[in-house]
Formats: sequence, structure tokens, C-alpha cells
Amino acid sequence: MKTFVVREFMSQPVIATTPEAKVVEAHQRMIEKRVRRLPVLDQGKLVGIITLLDASEARPPDADTLRPTARHVAISLMTVAEVMTHNPVTISPNVSILDAARLMARHKISGLPVMEHDHLIGILTESDAFRAIVRAADEDARAEPLAKALG
Repeated sequence: MKTFVVREFMSQPVIATTPEAKVVEAHQRMIEKRVRRLPVLDQGKLVGIITLLDASEARPPDADTLRPTARHVAISLMTVAEVMTHNPVTISPNVSILDAARLMARHKISGLPVMEHDHLIGILTESDAFRAIVRAADEDARAEPLAKALG
């Protein structure tokens, strides 16, 4: 099977957010841009990642004790820093897609920020990895009849 690397299939440019952004804004941005995760950058440095699920389920610690109106206000004031995953698992652009998929499976995550020289250059998602694996399998399937004919 052909070996593809992360650089060939990562999504870019990266749509990101900041730790100070409101969770509701990050949630809306993910919906508008049709993405399920946003890397979190603080002065250009990757400090976290927030997923659509993180944003959807965000609740202040005392949510159950608040009245509905106060709960709504508290949720609207929550920042990305309060719900993001800190220090996310990252990957290099030159790693094979198969190794990237193994890393995602091992850590039970759906996306990997792609870092090169301490700079965020892309993001590899489950969908990107799946697309690469399917393409590799398709190329193998097309090459097989040729190999038999030449063999």
C-alpha cells in the first residue's frame, strides 16, 4: 500500500480561536465553518484545542444551582480556556497517515494539530486520515491488474 504523509492530507488553512474567546462564539464559528474542532492559539502558540462537543456541553461548575436566566448568562460568559483540552497531542507533517491514525486511535482523539518548527500549519482529522487510507487502497486496487499483466 502506498504511504501518504500528513502534509498531503491535512486541512489548511487552520481555523483557530483564542483562550479568551467566548465558548458560544467558538461554537458558532465551528458551525458556520463546518468544522468540529478549533486549535487554540495564544500569541501564535498552540495551547489547546476545543471540539464542537466541548462547546456544546460547556456548563459552569455551579450550573445546577443557578436559575435558568443566570445559567444562560454564566454559559455566555465562559471562555474557551475553561473548556479546552490543554496541551493537545500534535503531529509532524512528515509522519505517515497510518502512524497518525494509530496515534489518534491510541489517544482516542479525532484530530491532530500539525506542527512544524513550533508553528501550527494544519490539522489532520479522522476524515482526512480516512480519505488517505481509501485513496491508498484504491491505488493498490488499480495497480494490481497491471502488476498481474506485467508479471
